[in-house]
Amino acid sequence: MKENLMTFLDENTRDYADMAKDIWDRPETALHETYAAKRQSEFLKSRGFRISSVRGVPTAFVAEYGSGSPIIGILGEYDALPDMSQQVCTVRKPLDTDAPGHACGHNLIGTAGVAAVDALREIYGRENLRGTIRYYGCPAEERYSGKILMQKERVFDDLDIAIIWHPQDITGISCKNYYSGLTMMKVEFSGETGHSVAAKNYGGSALQAANLMINGINAMREYIWDYHRLHYYMSDTGKTANLLPKKTSVYCETRAADVDVLLKIKERLTEIAEGCAKIAGTDFTIEMEEELYSDKENPVIIEVLKHNLQLLPRPEYTDDEKEFVIKLAETLPKGAEKKVASFYNIDREQIEDHLHMGLVQKDDLIYLPADDAGNVSQEVPFGTFLVSLPPVGMPMHCWQVTALAGSSIGSKCMMRAAKVMAGAVYDFLTDEKLVQKAAEEFDQ
Repeated sequence: MKENLMTFLDENTRDYADMAKDIWDRPETALHETYAAKRQSEFLKSRGFRISSVRGVPTAFVAEYGSGSPIIGILGEYDALPDMSQQVCTVRKPLDTDAPGHACGHNLIGTAGVAAVDALREIYGRENLRGTIRYYGCPAEERYSGKILMQKERVFDDLDIAIIWHPQDITGISCKNYYSGLTMMKVEFSGETGHSVAAKNYGGSALQAANLMINGINAMREYIWDYHRLHYYMSDTGKTANLLPKKTSVYCETRAADVDVLLKIKERLTEIAEGCAKIAGTDFTIEMEEELYSDKENPVIIEVLKHNLQLLPRPEYTDDEKEFVIKLAETLPKGAEKKVASFYNIDREQIEDHLHMGLVQKDDLIYLPADDAGNVSQEVPFGTFLVSLPPVGMPMHCWQVTALAGSSIGSKCMMRAAKVMAGAVYDFLTDEKLVQKAAEEFDQ
C-alpha cells in the first residue's frame, strides 16, 4: 500500500536530508562527482541494491533491486555549478571564493531518487511486488551531457518507464515540453596571418569570417519564433589589433522545443558558415559539441505523476522558513513574480509567502534551458515534473537557489518529489496495463 511507502519516507527523512546536505557541503562539478556518486551508491548497496558502473563514465552508476518486468528507472543528478558557492543565508556570501555550489538543486534531485527507490525496496517483498527498480546516478548534466554518455553505453535501452524531476519556482506538469532542445556548434575559420593593414594579398581573414558569421546569426533571428533562441561567442580573436589570427572560432548555441526545427536551424547555420568562409576567403570546419533533444513526455506517465502529486497535502513551512523565503524574494527584480504568475495563469491565492502552493497544468510548459534527459525521452517512455523550491519568479542557477538547496526548505521540496516518484513507480509495478499503455503511446 502507498501508505506504507509514505510512512517509510517520513520515518527516514533525516537520513535522506543528511545525504543531500553532505553532497551540498561537497559540491563537485561535471564528471568530478566522486563523493556524491560514492555516497549514494554505497548507501544503496547497504540497502541490498546491486550496483554496476558505467564504462567510460567513472562518476555514473546504476543501482538495481528486484527482477523481471517491468523495469522502472528513476534518473538522478548530483553535479554542481562553477562559482555558485553560497552559505545558507539571504545575502550573497560564498562559502569559498570561486568554488562551485548547488545552484540548480542537483543534490536534491539525486537524493529524492535514492529515497524513492529505497522506500520501494522496503515494501517490495512484503507486498509481493514484481519487476525491477532502478536508480541511475547521472553525472555532468550541466556540462558534457552525462546521460548521453551513459546512453552510448546503452544503459537505458531496456527501460519500460523512466522518471525524473526538477526543482523550479512552480510545481507543474505537462504532456508536452518542459525543456527545449539544444545544439552547440563550433565553427572554426582558418585563414592567413599577417599585418592587419599591410597584408592585403595574403589570403582570407579568419577574424573577418567570424564577424560575418555573427552578423549572419543576428540576421537569422528575424526568421525564427520568439521561443527559439540563438546564442554565440567568439574565441581566438587575436592578441593584438595589428596581427590577423590564423584561426578564429564561433560557438553557436541553438534552442528549440521541436526537434525538427532544431535540426533545420542547425542546417541553416552550416550554410551560413559556408557562405561566410567563401566571402572571407577562408577554410572552415564544424564540430558538434552538444546535441540535446527536447523532452518527449509520455501522457500515461504524466497522468500517473499528476495523480500522485495531487494526493499529497500542500507543504507546510515554519515561520523561520517563511521569513527566509520572503527575504530571498526581496532580491528579485521588480515585477518578476507577477510576470511568471501571469505566464502560468497562477492565481494569487496559490502563492503564499512568495512560494507556489498549487499545481500548474498547461499543455506546454516550455522551459528554455535544455536538459540531457530529453535524449533519454526519445528512446524510452518518459515523464518528468517540477516541484516548487525558490520564490515564484526566481530562476535557477543563482546563489539564492544554492542557499535553498542546503536548507530545510530544500529537504521538504526533495521529499515531496520522492513521494511522487515512489507512488508513481508503485502504480506501474502493480498495474501492468499502465506500463502497456505507456509503451503504446510511445510507439505512436
